[in-house]
Amino acid sequence: MKNLKINLKNVIALSVMGAVFSSCDLVDSEESNMENEAFYSATASSNLIYFETFEDSDPLSFAHHQYSEDYSFGRAQDPVFEGNYSGRFELRDDDEMASNGTRSEVLFPDQDHNERWYSFSLYLPSDGFKKDSNNDIINQWHQGSGSGSPTTTLRIEDDRFFLKSGPTKEERVDYDIAAVQKDTWNEFVFHIIHSGDSDGLVEVWLNGEQVLNIKGGNLNKNYDLPRWKIGIYKDDWNYDETTDTDLRIMYFDNVRMGDENASFEDMTSLVATSSGETSTTDSTTDSTDSTTDSTDSTTDSTDSTTDSTDSTTDSTDSTTDSTSSTTDSTDSTTDSTDSTTDSTDDSTSSVEIFEAGNSGKKIKGEAKGHEKNK
Repeated sequence: MKNLKINLKNVIALSVMGAVFSSCDLVDSEESNMENEAFYSATASSNLIYFETFEDSDPLSFAHHQYSEDYSFGRAQDPVFEGNYSGRFELRDDDEMASNGTRSEVLFPDQDHNERWYSFSLYLPSDGFKKDSNNDIINQWHQGSGSGSPTTTLRIEDDRFFLKSGPTKEERVDYDIAAVQKDTWNEFVFHIIHSGDSDGLVEVWLNGEQVLNIKGGNLNKNYDLPRWKIGIYKDDWNYDETTDTDLRIMYFDNVRMGDENASFEDMTSLVATSSGETSTTDSTTDSTDSTTDSTDSTTDSTDSTTDSTDSTTDSTDSTTDSTSSTTDSTDSTTDSTDSTTDSTDDSTSSVEIFEAGNSGKKIKGEAKGHEKNK
């Protein structure tokens, strides 16, 4: 058993039993009996159910692991989002199939409530995750064996993040999120009310900015609540199939699951600054220190320009009259400039709000959420 959590408290040992299912229209031939397998649910916030930092030697021990190779999953010391370790997933197109598919994934235990929060930091290396026109599934919310393909998934295709969601295969819609940023950390936060009715909800934040708000059914009513999976699943590599690439590597850090009482603040690793921007506490220290030297280095150059600035005083005075003559015309543009400022500000932090089943068509946009991490 492992200690999952920094500031561990209220540790509860639980047992779960269930069948491990496959994904994406494949019926799982491997049934994993998890009876008497204990796992820890530990929190830094009372609203967190799991928080995996990969600092312990046996990460994600409470989850069921679905992969076939020794290199498929492990810890890495570089890159890391926070702390000393991250979780590394690797998939190759010639890997043996696991749970009836080509995958390197971990499956979280059963959920007992239809409202949950999920978050993680993700790093995609440019040399290990090249552009592919066939999609990779990196998050799944799957309702189990026999239910078909997962009702909600986070995917990457052609170097773009997109979400696919809907109660049935025929009703699922692709929602474009953003271009993939490689060789840097990206934080995703999800708030999902799993429901097949109009009260269903999927909210998505990327790097502190809310990017999707999807209202409506996202659950097949004929099956149990979904279980969360993270890692890599690539069905286009099943059997002898190939795509544009033959290697997928990605890193996860600070993986959280929150209960129905959680909030965005419980799930994020980003910290708001006085300017309203977001950053990680550790990463800002070095950059702040580094600017001190550059600021000091400009002092001498600033002083050196004093004499030349004084020498231009007379010529500057001579332009005063001509400058004054442009004041009226400059003032006349102020109102029009100010009027465009408001409209620009309104569009900088819009979140796309959709009604489920509308083929990804944008219904309306509203400004809501946090500033993007710079």
